[in-house]
Amino acid sequence: AVRAPLPDAIILGYPAMNLGASPSPSRALHMCDPVLPIAAGNLAKAYHRDTEGLMLNPQVSPSFTSDAVLAHFPPTSIMTGGMDILLDDAVDFHVRLRRNGVQGNFRIFRTMPHGFWSLGDFLPEAQEAQRTALRWIRRALYPHPQPRTSAARSRVRVHVHTDRKSSKSMR
Repeated sequence: AVRAPLPDAIILGYPAMNLGASPSPSRALHMCDPVLPIAAGNLAKAYHRDTEGLMLNPQVSPSFTSDAVLAHFPPTSIMTGGMDILLDDAVDFHVRLRRNGVQGNFRIFRTMPHGFWSLGDFLPEAQEAQRTALRWIRRALYPHPQPRTSAARSRVRVHVHTDRKSSKSMR
């Protein structure tokens, strides 16, 4: 088997960590989430015969990854919304990473639903989340601060596409 090298960092935004039917307070409170309805969890069942085995597979539901594997994760940063149906799964996964010695950041954007990065054109808190994600990405790409010269600034560009009509260029 060919083994790919681990990434230097992982940055997750409102991740789906457990596709099983595990009950949790956030799933009960936000089952009418307009972006990720609870019915979306049934999608995988339509495409796979062994749904129980699929949902418990760590490659599909990372929440079921063993501690022995989690201990080898690179620094992992997670952000989620306080109104996200998957909030509890993200919190649980972050806690497990930290217990296994994995460094990282965790941030809850209290009033945001699932998929809030796409709401940056409309909501200031979503814009703040986008800026936070960009800072995390920059820190992962450039762990040692570089001197801020005009030549260094002009080499790195990240394009954030908000829709087909417009895009923002960020440095």
